[in-house]
Amino acid sequence: MAEVAVICVDSCYWVSRANGGKGLIRAQAEAIKFYCKEKLKIHPLNTVCLAAMGESPCFSEPTRDLEEISSALKRLSYTGMMHIPIRRVMYYFNRSDLPKRRLVVFAGGLVLMGREFLGECATAFKESNVAVDVINFGLQGPRKKPYLQDYFLAAADNNGNCRYLYAPSGSRVSLSKQLESSPIMPRVGEDEDGIALAALACLSMQKKREPRTYRPIREDEDAEDVETLGMNKGK
Repeated sequence: MAEVAVICVDSCYWVSRANGGKGLIRAQAEAIKFYCKEKLKIHPLNTVCLAAMGESPCFSEPTRDLEEISSALKRLSYTGMMHIPIRRVMYYFNRSDLPKRRLVVFAGGLVLMGREFLGECATAFKESNVAVDVINFGLQGPRKKPYLQDYFLAAADNNGNCRYLYAPSGSRVSLSKQLESSPIMPRVGEDEDGIALAALACLSMQKKREPRTYRPIREDEDAEDVETLGMNKGK
């Protein structure tokens, strides 16, 4: 069945700061364009759209035009903290007449969203029959990056329709290549039951394998101050 995919792009400050900024920005853009290309290829009615998760107002309406997606990615400014724009995401889903809905979250910076907010988002998506995929790449913060898997994805999952990819910085394999080999990547002719089973197996393996070790916070990145700023901002 045809599906609309809303892709949340990590446009937060941390993505532009890590490793000089260009590496994560380029990796995310290439992976998103690759995903969109494959998504549109597998069904003639599928659509994709973008929603920025930092303070950038950039977004794109549901479309089948890859040039529009590329143009929107180029217009992004990387500021603020990562925050799922749930109202805009639900607006896109509610405007679509397609029978299936999927949210794809690219998380490359630090996560400052709390358990309660992520749980509320997960409940809203689950009640609206939205499948959720999370690509955890780039920086791995000392506290809340695992929340995306433990409190967001796990709560949003509905019979194995949610999937997770752990792709931190430092791998010799590009983000696009890691995405390509994961259950998240759209594929032609795959049985939906098979996809659900594969996703459940992948999620279970990721929970067992994902290391809980993180890069040290630099002196100019006081973790407590950063976290407090993010919590106050969300109030």
